[in-house]
Amino acid sequence: MKQNNNVDLIMPSGYKSIAIAFFVSIVSFLLICDTLGWIALLAGLFFLYSYRNPILGFIPKDEKNIYAPIQGKISSIDTKDDKYKVYIDVNLCNAHVLRAPKDGKFLIKKIIHGLNLCHNTYKAKQFNTRATIKIDDVKMKFLVGLCNKEISFTKESGEKVDTSDIIGMFFHGQVCVEFPKDKYNIHVSIGDKLEYETKLATPRD
Repeated sequence: MKQNNNVDLIMPSGYKSIAIAFFVSIVSFLLICDTLGWIALLAGLFFLYSYRNPILGFIPKDEKNIYAPIQGKISSIDTKDDKYKVYIDVNLCNAHVLRAPKDGKFLIKKIIHGLNLCHNTYKAKQFNTRATIKIDDVKMKFLVGLCNKEISFTKESGEKVDTSDIIGMFFHGQVCVEFPKDKYNIHVSIGDKLEYETKLATPRD
């Protein structure tokens, strides 16, 4: 069994935004106006919530399961080219830390910078910011939504990662997890709400 060593309550990538919001809030209350102070304070609290790091206990290491890489809700499950495709919708109320769904080498296949249209539209799939990564035999595709300014990864391409390691941040949009149909049994259904401990798939016997 592997104990989770990611003990930061707030992700370091959020420190700057949080500090600026609270600084503006204090200055506004003291020198400008209370209204701006309250707005900045609420923004700071929102950043605290957005950059929170859900604390995990133990992630099994004696299994070859695929775990959920992020909190969210499954909107669709598809099969194509002998692969399962699990689509996860991520909203602002979910935790936004990306975690490795299994052990393997972290590879960034592509990152395309674009717009922030509603991710449920056809144009979004053509023009929005998107990225593709791969860990072992699991591929993940990210499509940003209206409230996601960027996709950020904390690991270098080619770096070895273990199950549940933090690999980045994703705030709003859709994550598609692909894995071979002949190697795994799918373990979730459409409409399921995912936590980091949720098994997306288990290995076939």
